[in-house]
Amino acid sequence: MSQNVHTLHLFFEDPIRLKYCQLVFQYLQSDNPEQAERWAEKLGGADLGKLWDSDWFNHGVRAQGPGLVLSFDSSTHDGIPLQMLEELFAHGLRSAVAEVFYDQVGETERMFFEQGMWVTRDAFYGSNPTLKAVVERAEDDTEEGEGEEGDGTKNPSKPVPISTLRTQQDEREREGREAVEAMVGMFKDMRESGVNPVDGIMGIFMLKAGFKGLVHAALFTLVTVLLFKGFWLWMGLGLLLAVALPLYYMSTERKSLFS
Repeated sequence: MSQNVHTLHLFFEDPIRLKYCQLVFQYLQSDNPEQAERWAEKLGGADLGKLWDSDWFNHGVRAQGPGLVLSFDSSTHDGIPLQMLEELFAHGLRSAVAEVFYDQVGETERMFFEQGMWVTRDAFYGSNPTLKAVVERAEDDTEEGEGEEGDGTKNPSKPVPISTLRTQQDEREREGREAVEAMVGMFKDMRESGVNPVDGIMGIFMLKAGFKGLVHAALFTLVTVLLFKGFWLWMGLGLLLAVALPLYYMSTERKSLFS
């Protein structure tokens, strides 16, 4: 079964917070929420619900150099755990590198965070030059210049607050849920009205193609009437196109669906 493989390098403001966080995750992975809650309180009252998802598996946490390495697997719909990182940045996290390997497509996504901001790889190592040896994988250094493209790094054009990323993520998830709900509702209505769902979907594509033809005909008519003489000539031609273009686009769409 396909799954996403997560690796996070976490660096804290001081060794005490690092140790508290390590204990939180160790108790979470050993399914001991009472002890995890105890150490989360010492970390400053971190919310366990934001730090962990019960569906994650193959957990691992270990100290490495000046930071922690947290690893776990998840289902294929989980990307960078922004909620976890946002909560940790509110409780002593200073810097982080988050990586997800999407097993289903064989691709890696990597993001660098500093003081609660998504930053570029160069900016991250510019502020933390000693961390490169800790974070970078051995294969990243086999060829000079390899790195940002080779390890799937995503770089922002300018620093972005992690709260903004979280808001965008929530919006995408909300839109996805609404789209699924709308699709389910449409299929339900089709079934209740006796319409074959396949025929219904084809009808939607046909309507979309027809509307595209009407829009193009209207734009053509508007432009020609405004720019050229012969008002009634262009109006008449526009009316012809308002019939011909929708039929043409619908015919093309039908051929593409059955090709």
